[in-house]
Amino acid sequence: MNATSAAGLGTGVMFWTDGVPAVAVGSADQSVARIVVTSPDGKTTQMRLVTVGGARFFAFPFGKGPKPWKWTAYDRSGHAIVSDKVTPGT
Repeated sequence: MNATSAAGLGTGVMFWTDGVPAVAVGSADQSVARIVVTSPDGKTTQMRLVTVGGARFFAFPFGKGPKPWKWTAYDRSGHAIVSDKVTPGT
């Protein structure tokens, strides 16, 4: 995949692994300023965005259990622009 095609991935989780901890990996559009992950118990953590070949990516570990972990992408103004959940073991 070259930088031109990678830049068109949009924002979202592309895949996640199983295991302890599991790891989710996603891509972030250029409009995304930050990604915040919320654990099932409500704790929030800001993820670092990494640029590789013109595309931006993020990854986060998440714990075991049936409850989903939520991630939210924010723009530079602080507005949530996309959000979704990942659930361990699914």
